[in-house]
Amino acid sequence: MRLGFGPFFKSQLHICPCPLIAAVVGFPVMAAALAVYKKPAMLVGIGLVAASFSWLVIPIQNVPAFTTPLTTYPIVNPTVAIILSSITFSLVASLVGRKLVMSTPTLAGVGALSGMLSSIAFIYIVVYLGAPILAVTGLSGPLAYVATNGAIWVALSTTMVPVGYIAGLRLQLSVSPLFRMRPWLYRVGPLAVLVFCWGASIAAIAAGL
Repeated sequence: MRLGFGPFFKSQLHICPCPLIAAVVGFPVMAAALAVYKKPAMLVGIGLVAASFSWLVIPIQNVPAFTTPLTTYPIVNPTVAIILSSITFSLVASLVGRKLVMSTPTLAGVGALSGMLSSIAFIYIVVYLGAPILAVTGLSGPLAYVATNGAIWVALSTTMVPVGYIAGLRLQLSVSPLFRMRPWLYRVGPLAVLVFCWGASIAAIAAGL
């Protein structure tokens, strides 16, 4: 029997894909934004905006959300994962940034701690909300989730946070002359990225991806 990407991850690898997407995509994007703007608090805003993408499927594909688990939790779970990732990363980066220089080992530690806290908070919250994530992934309980999915989340975030931060520093170096010539671009830049991401998400959902 042929399994799709999501069912294969859940039934064969006992992994929920939603947090993995937050770790692989969300953490490096937030790390890059932190490198450019040096404002940990803005990471929560990035998470809220990114989480809203999950809800676009409702108006675009006319999904009857919140009627069955099959239509509810594919929206709720990624929303919770993304928001928790942004909150924990913002808090950890803010606390660590006050004491230490953001070196590669420090960034790796920030990613590891953020990933672990996010995975723990995620599983307990979604289970409390009634998501059948443990049954679907074949795991015995939240601690089993943390030991498996959480460990993968930590490994990915440990790697992706330094990668994203370094990419952000390089981007800053390349666009700094442009910002000096046109300071308004420094403020308009995040809005342009937001519009692009919204447009790409709408196109992907409309295409059924």
